[in-house]
Amino acid sequence: MSRYPEIDIENIKPVSIKTRKNKVNVEEFAGTCKVGASFRDFWYSLPNILAGEQLREFIGHVVEGHRKKKPLIWMMGAHVIKCGLSPIVVDLMARGIVSAVSLNGAGPIHDTELAYWGQTSENVAANLQDGTFGMSKETADKINGTIAAAADQKLGYGEALGKKIFEEKPPYWEL
Repeated sequence: MSRYPEIDIENIKPVSIKTRKNKVNVEEFAGTCKVGASFRDFWYSLPNILAGEQLREFIGHVVEGHRKKKPLIWMMGAHVIKCGLSPIVVDLMARGIVSAVSLNGAGPIHDTELAYWGQTSENVAANLQDGTFGMSKETADKINGTIAAAADQKLGYGEALGKKIFEEKPPYWEL
């Protein structure tokens, strides 16, 4: 006999999967592309469900806005940068598709670390445990030195950091 009490299933209301409203259906799954397929073929092979559907909708809005010559301002978290997507963001800005980018506080940290040292994103759990999370000397010196100098020049945080990276052209500055 189990030491745990038995669950009361008296009020459970079973439903048929055939009549239940479902979010995912195999007809909407991704297709596969043949060797040598175009990007267009790949794009149309993506699933039209959940995140695949959201991606298609998002890209549709970007394309529509660009065609109408609307400004596109991306406000986003730092994952876009730390997951290696900054070359795409930079390219979209250079092409005039994205007008401006606004990031949360982690964005400038990842951007600085990647531009100067080509690496970022520490092990948060381990570094919180040993007290070293967010304690990179080089990152702190570079960002805090830039902010201190920016006050005298009447520059904002993002503008000052971008200017510093542009002027110094560290090894990975174009990312």
